[in-house]
Amino acid sequence: MNQRKCNHCGTWNSTVHDNCTACGKLINEAILRAEEKKIKEEKELSLSDRIKKPDWLDRFFEKADNTNNPYYKLMAAILRGIWAVYFGIMLFIMWFIFWAAG
Repeated sequence: MNQRKCNHCGTWNSTVHDNCTACGKLINEAILRAEEKKIKEEKELSLSDRIKKPDWLDRFFEKADNTNNPYYKLMAAILRGIWAVYFGIMLFIMWFIFWAAG
């Protein structure tokens, strides 16, 4: 009969058991690797979800672009106009600072 040693407590166990008979920790290496791979994939998935998840403004603009509701379209146009004016003012201020420094 083959035996394997528990990495946690050092007890020798039969290969029939997947868990250590003394401490109860998992000793089947195939299952251990599968669980580690699953945990790693879940962490990567949760990280990619956090990175790719659009914020509320992106969702609003996407909904406004895909709807027939005139109020959504009007609000999106107003918000985009405000953003364009803000962006233009910031560009002018940066140009003025570089012009004054040069």
